[in-house]
Amino acid sequence: MSSVRTGNRHFTRMLSSRVLVNRTRKLPAIELNAPSSGSSADARGTSGTSAEQSFSLLRSFTLKRVDFAPSPISVQSPSCRWFSSDERRFKIYTRSGDKGKTSLYDGQRRRKDDPTFEALGDVDELNSSLGLAHDYCLQEGLLDTAQQIEDIQSTLLDVGSAIATPLNTLSASKLSRVKFNADVVALTEQWIDQMDEVLPPLTGFILPSGGLPASALHIARSVCRRAERRVVSLVADELVEESVGRYLNRLSDYLFTAASSTCALRVRIMETLVARHSQFFTGIIPRSIRSISHRGRREGCSSVSLVRGARTSVMSSLGNFASVRKGFVDSVGNTPLIRLNKVSEETGCEIYGKAEFLNPGGSVKDRAALYIIKDAEEKGLLRPGGVIVEGTAGNTGIGLALVGNAKGYKTVIVIPETQSQEKKDMLRIAGATLIEVPAVPYKNPNNYVKYSGRLAEAIAKTHPGGAIWGNQFDNTANRRAHYETTGPEIWEQTNGKVDGFVCAIGTGGTLAGVGKYLKERNRGVRIGMADPMGAAMYNYYSRGVLESSGNSISEGIGQGRVTANLDGWGVPTREGGTVDFWCQVSDEEALPLIYDLLKEEGFCMGGSTGINIGGAVKLAKELGPGHTIVTILCDLGTRYQGKIFNVDFLKSKSLPYPKWLEAGYREVEVPTVFEDVTV
Repeated sequence: MSSVRTGNRHFTRMLSSRVLVNRTRKLPAIELNAPSSGSSADARGTSGTSAEQSFSLLRSFTLKRVDFAPSPISVQSPSCRWFSSDERRFKIYTRSGDKGKTSLYDGQRRRKDDPTFEALGDVDELNSSLGLAHDYCLQEGLLDTAQQIEDIQSTLLDVGSAIATPLNTLSASKLSRVKFNADVVALTEQWIDQMDEVLPPLTGFILPSGGLPASALHIARSVCRRAERRVVSLVADELVEESVGRYLNRLSDYLFTAASSTCALRVRIMETLVARHSQFFTGIIPRSIRSISHRGRREGCSSVSLVRGARTSVMSSLGNFASVRKGFVDSVGNTPLIRLNKVSEETGCEIYGKAEFLNPGGSVKDRAALYIIKDAEEKGLLRPGGVIVEGTAGNTGIGLALVGNAKGYKTVIVIPETQSQEKKDMLRIAGATLIEVPAVPYKNPNNYVKYSGRLAEAIAKTHPGGAIWGNQFDNTANRRAHYETTGPEIWEQTNGKVDGFVCAIGTGGTLAGVGKYLKERNRGVRIGMADPMGAAMYNYYSRGVLESSGNSISEGIGQGRVTANLDGWGVPTREGGTVDFWCQVSDEEALPLIYDLLKEEGFCMGGSTGINIGGAVKLAKELGPGHTIVTILCDLGTRYQGKIFNVDFLKSKSLPYPKWLEAGYREVEVPTVFEDVTV
């Protein structure tokens, strides 16, 4: 599920439920058979919507109609590339190429809204999505699920062939009306037989519990039979003078039902995959759904009222599936975007913060920690009961300790003694063995990073389970975590309408991973680096030299060297990298942003978030109003209470602080209401 949230009020936009409603179109009238009494209970969704009402909503999907083309037949469209079993295809005529053409609709001009092609397009897109899911399962070793997906794909091919068969035959026929009437009857029977043959396997696999989609299929089969009886009745009554279009519309009626059923199948398959592996829902399956959303927006069908009108109980239940995650590992990532209201209004841009503080370990570093451990497991470097050693400013260590707990590993964390007490306490609570070392430059052999590397080597020689060094700065699994998760999430959550991304550099993994992904999707996206004072990366990007000046109280960011995660991300003209905006943000600029965010919007964030927001504001001012910029909300301010929310500490650094932070400050005068009580 993809969501953008406005301030502290969560406004969720489910991409998969962007059903596109076309209220200007008059749908063909179909008399629906009521579900059997045995299925009536299962035919209601979570909101109590009846099967017939929900199916009516399914039928209100905007379905592109195109007409049957005379032979030769071919289909060529971005959303519909279907080969039927006899290798013949249909052709979709564009509006500009449509002048003067006629079809089997009794010599009338072509109509553009035949639902059959949408049904074929749905089958085709679903097969493509399942293909991606199948490849993912093979990579993850989920062989049983991969085989089940293959079975679904095979059955869906049969469904597509069954839908296409009448069209292949009819569109190639130039028959007399009487013979055509008889052929319609025969083809109707043939089509019903085929659908009855191919639907049960799908029903048995993806609809084991009945429910709305099963009811939709039940009604679809009933409508097919009713359509057959209508055609037979017309022929029996010798209404042979009716136009061919009249009969073709009857055929279209039940094909329309098939198209709607395909939509229901599609949603239900997504549901089933979510229950098995949330990555399908959050990363793979929505890609095919997004193409429909984008198409609807281009056609002006994206208003919230239209979306609400067509949302079914099945679709609303997807949110419930997405909210259930299988343990700690499955809970990392898929964080929402939050609109930062004040800076958005001040700049005229939409500035969003990726709420990484909602990860189970409380920070953006959970992503890198998970991928570092997964990478070591895949390479056979980390054995059961092994030890993970890392040098960290705190958050990566917390993530490694918690992921390690979930997977049965021990952790040893080396941390500079200058880091916040809150993070040190959290590391101990998480069960990590904590080693504090003096804060010295990287070139010093006792720098916390180098110390942790030597310590990992020593432990590996003596511990029975072995040990690995996380090496977050130069382990590119860190960058890969953001390339494979954070970047795609931002792209999906903004519907591809992101103009800039800004964050500070610590290891460089977030900037490089997200930036690489966004640049691959759109070279025009600006990738920005915000540097705290005391770090060297601003001078590196702006002048090509690793020099630093000043200092900052922010933790976990600020780098003095080019890490392996930053490899290839230098100045574009010099190293071919793609960082194209850089700025410095001082503590004097960042702290007021943090305090305003807490006081006016209710979010208590840490110091690195202030640097990130400051960078986003500077990029917004450079781009001008009307752009969308995303940054990272790294972690909560509760990990820095002794620093950025400590007046004595701030005074010692000559840094600004708000009056309300002072001890004894009260916004509301509170009277004393104690009563004298005589015992």
